Amino acid sequence: MPTAGVTFDAAPTVQLNLSSDSQTVLRGVARLRGTGRVRSFNYSCNIDPRTSRAVGVVIRASTSVDAASTRAQSEPDLGHLSPGACQSSAVEALKQRWPRVSQVTFDSATRRFMQASVGKAELHGRGRALPAPGSPSTHFGFDCEIDPRDGRVLGMRVSG
Repeated sequence: MPTAGVTFDAAPTVQLNLSSDSQTVLRGVARLRGTGRVRSFNYSCNIDPRTSRAVGVVIRASTSVDAASTRAQSEPDLGHLSPGACQSSAVEALKQRWPRVSQVTFDSATRRFMQASVGKAELHGRGRALPAPGSPSTHFGFDCEIDPRDGRVLGMRVSG
């Protein structure tokens, strides 16, 4: 049975311009070896610095310069999109609204990505949270504004 292996070209670099108090963004390059082929890919990982846990990972196959240059200008670049970064921002917004919030869950089936321009993208979704111990579970929506060029969360709004 063939085995696959991942080799990292170097340690990931911290993306200071994308990181904040609530998340650290790491980026790097690696190779996947398996079934007689080697494929290169770029990865981005969002880490919660308080828990050291990954809250979002994006893996993007490396493309040749020709393939990248032929992509239609209107096609969104999803390589930098991290739903985890938006969800982390939504949790922070919920904590400001309800300081004792817990049991925050997100419904991935409700996520909608829209890109109106090259410099602005939005991720919308829904979730549930317990605003305080003993209170009923509450539905909420979130609207996350993202810079699609680098994946940075530009703004967050929660409703509900």
